Amino acid sequence: MKTDITEEPAPKKKRPGVRTLSSPADVSRLLARLIKQRLADDSSIDNETLRAIVQACSVLLKSIEQGDTDKRLAEIESQLQQYEKEHV
Repeated sequence: MKTDITEEPAPKKKRPGVRTLSSPADVSRLLARLIKQRLADDSSIDNETLRAIVQACSVLLKSIEQGDTDKRLAEIESQLQQYEKEHV
């Protein structure tokens, strides 16, 4: 059975307890919660899993920061081009 690749994917269902990590504050809250669980000796998260999550959060934070920088730079470049059009 072939699938038409032009079909749009089905919308994702929201899963209870699953949050998006789209800002540094989101990532900080997740890390704080996990660290608190680990310090409380919560056996639901082992050191290896925690280490992997922290590493992934580090990469995610860098990506978010780079995206923010790119947006700011694009805005500055746009303003500069507008200024040059008006004053040249």
